[in-house]
Amino acid sequence: MKAETFFDAVGMIDDEMILNAKRRTKHKRRLLIKPFAVIAASFVFLTFPLPAAAAMGSDAAYRLLYSFSPSIAQTLKPVMRSCTDNGIKLEVVSADIDGSRARIFLSVKDLEQDRIDETVDLFDSYSINCPFDSVSHCSFSEYDESTSTAFFLVEIERLDGKKIENSKITFNVREMLFGKEKFSGVLDIDTANISTAPDTTESIRFRGASAKNYLPEYTDYRYLIPNDTLSYSPVDGVTVTGIGYIDGALHIQTYYEDISHTDNHGYILLYDKLGNKIEPYSVYDVYDKVNISFWDSENKGCYDEIIIKMPYDKVGEYRLYGEFVTSKGYVNGDWEITFPVK
Repeated sequence: MKAETFFDAVGMIDDEMILNAKRRTKHKRRLLIKPFAVIAASFVFLTFPLPAAAAMGSDAAYRLLYSFSPSIAQTLKPVMRSCTDNGIKLEVVSADIDGSRARIFLSVKDLEQDRIDETVDLFDSYSINCPFDSVSHCSFSEYDESTSTAFFLVEIERLDGKKIENSKITFNVREMLFGKEKFSGVLDIDTANISTAPDTTESIRFRGASAKNYLPEYTDYRYLIPNDTLSYSPVDGVTVTGIGYIDGALHIQTYYEDISHTDNHGYILLYDKLGNKIEPYSVYDVYDKVNISFWDSENKGCYDEIIIKMPYDKVGEYRLYGEFVTSKGYVNGDWEITFPVK
């Protein structure tokens, strides 16, 4: 991406480094503070002025002040337009302010290695602090291969409809994923002779569930015990660890490695013998379906077990089709930038 794409299209971020403090205004946010937090806050107020500590860059003071008054906290927040951690630089590029809405472009560049690419993902680990009530979102914009720089777009809308002016925005991110790969295709698993007596367990470390037609609770099911001899890995980080027919339903179990650092995820659909992919849920208008996920013994990897209630003699009519997303790289850090906008 060429830099002029941003600079020609949107307004520049104001050069003023510190905005004049505004009078404290009432804010719609409400905060329930536990007794210990009240004591700690009182101690901070008595021993050192909280606004002064926030203005000097104390993260703890800033967070506490932001919980009481975002407008004052952001006014006093020191400006820092770029931040580098673990060799990766986060920087604000430009901003477009249109009334109560703002579009802000950020860049991410690796200064030491070659980790940033077109698949970089902030893993929902970012936060956007504004001095007013707002709705905001950050999304990937595009990747400039010539400079190995990824660009993200932050969109903010002020809820009271007033203009965004003389404000400072703080953007923080803690995790980045890169090296994402996608797999989609028919799985090399024979459905003609599915076992009707696989090894099962009723004890799982439940993580979550999604259901079609609201089938029974997860505690009412038996689950496959992972079988190494039957395992099949279509892509690194994803393994089909079992398949069987239990209590009138087809069970398909998939394991996703270290999901907190890889965001490995995906799903399995049915595929007819003619090679046509069955679109999500279209076949399940006839057969009930539930998907239950549970942790491994270390709470790092996750098992997904798809349970489709269907006659056994129908199982062999379908093949399994999988779509998976995996990541090869992960880095954590503390990237935070604060910039004034007018």
